[in-house]
Amino acid sequence: MEIFLLIVVVLVALVIIGKLKGNLNIEKLEADAINKITESDKPIDFEQVAKAKAVANYSLGEMYNTGESVPKDYKKAAKFYRLASDQGFAQAQNRLGEMYMYGHGVPQDYKETVKWLKLAAEQGHANAQLNLGVMYHNGQGVPGDLVQAYMWQTIAIENSDEGQQKINFKNMRGFVEEKMTADQIVEAQELARKRIANNFKEH
Repeated sequence: MEIFLLIVVVLVALVIIGKLKGNLNIEKLEADAINKITESDKPIDFEQVAKAKAVANYSLGEMYNTGESVPKDYKKAAKFYRLASDQGFAQAQNRLGEMYMYGHGVPQDYKETVKWLKLAAEQGHANAQLNLGVMYHNGQGVPGDLVQAYMWQTIAIENSDEGQQKINFKNMRGFVEEKMTADQIVEAQELARKRIANNFKEH
């Protein structure tokens, strides 16, 4: 864990420095980061390095999305979220789905929203699971399907933190539930149970 955190910190720090110097060559900065890590005489776990790069890209996306330490720039945020998403990082996939949902830094595209939310949801990201349920409820990017909407939001509730998040998720599911028959609710609950047992995957 120590080497993992060190890689993340070095990558993000180097990118900030590169930004300040007007030089944002990501590949060069990543190479510089790896060189600095290897100079530390610690054994290199390249799986950890790959994960650290995804976390660093996600962190940069968050910085550009919120304007923290750099000017707010949705296009750059989307770029870094995509880099981390392509590396399989669930938090970034959820964020990229949200960018497509609202048209922030990318053209609004509900099909792309669903694509990225589903990838994150199947990795156990609770907010992505909730948002995917919203897309099924509204019929955005997918055909409207109350059973799928209820299923995903039930999974999100089971997977959420205790406290206000769980309360909010239950309130969101309530808007779906009031439109469903008893049989549909039973079907959705059974599908949710199977998904949870299978680590959120369909099969």
